[in-house]
Amino acid sequence: MPRTSAQSPLTRRLKGLGPVGVSLSYVAVALTWILVSDQIVERLFADTDAVQSLKGAMFVGVTGVALFFLVKASNLRAQDLMGRVREVAENSSDGFWRWDVERDEICVTLGGDRDLGWEAAHSITSMATWRDVVHPDDWPRVEAAVTPVMNGAEEEFAVDHRISAIDGGWIWYRVRGHVGEGAGVGGARVMVGSYTNVDAVKRHELALRRANRALDTLVAVNRVSLMARDRTEILDGVCREVAQIEDVVLVWIGEAMNDDGRTIEPIAAHGPASTYLKAAEISWVTGRYGAGPAGQAVRTGIPIVVPDARECGFAHPWQERLEEYEIRSPLAVPFAVGTR
Repeated sequence: MPRTSAQSPLTRRLKGLGPVGVSLSYVAVALTWILVSDQIVERLFADTDAVQSLKGAMFVGVTGVALFFLVKASNLRAQDLMGRVREVAENSSDGFWRWDVERDEICVTLGGDRDLGWEAAHSITSMATWRDVVHPDDWPRVEAAVTPVMNGAEEEFAVDHRISAIDGGWIWYRVRGHVGEGAGVGGARVMVGSYTNVDAVKRHELALRRANRALDTLVAVNRVSLMARDRTEILDGVCREVAQIEDVVLVWIGEAMNDDGRTIEPIAAHGPASTYLKAAEISWVTGRYGAGPAGQAVRTGIPIVVPDARECGFAHPWQERLEEYEIRSPLAVPFAVGTR
């Protein structure tokens, strides 16, 4: 609902007149003064010098009063316009930003940030503070989109990325920008653009992509099962097909052994990070090497999902190798073969 405030009759009239109206009023007053001032003053004073001095002083006074009301009217109109712009921004699903690239100063409007639980205008003031609120996995994509515009190779960009919300979650935003000043050789001096909450759209897209991926994987695994000649070919083919999924770096199948260390022995593996298993010590007994998702899945008989291995304490024995092979979100699914 629009905000209203009590205003005096003079204020309402000044806002209605505007700078042009006040200027015309001033011209009318000045012309009237020129026409009548001589007669008024000469009737009151006989001294010519005194008459001229008084006329000058009165003219300065009238001019000062007129300029005062001119400036006041301009300020009132500007405040009214800024208030309307702010009201539109606060009730819009979009926010706007301006980035002084040379000074690294970012100015963000309200509006598109209401779902974050915090005001972007107060928190995003430079490229470093922007990076601080962007999901770590998304920032390289943001840099890749923004850098060519900064350097003058491109004139605009658009990129989708996640921003941290106050509740610890992540919300998808689409950020658009273009060169405001300094296009061409030397790169942009100022960039301007907008940011829009596209979380619902992105989540629907991701859900649809996962459903299609699951269907494609199921079809591929069924084909492998029909064509394989033995158990080894089936397991190897399943790993190979699942490893074709986008962003999957390692798929492996292991067998829980009953040896002294209760190890989990890999029997099939595919993916860019398949060599990770060569030096990995994985166990299903409670302890240092059995605290991972594979060990937990074998012990509990339920699937174990790890959203981010970098933030989980169990990954300590394998942390450096997980980082080396870019393994971020492990998933372990137990299945029984006969009595094992």
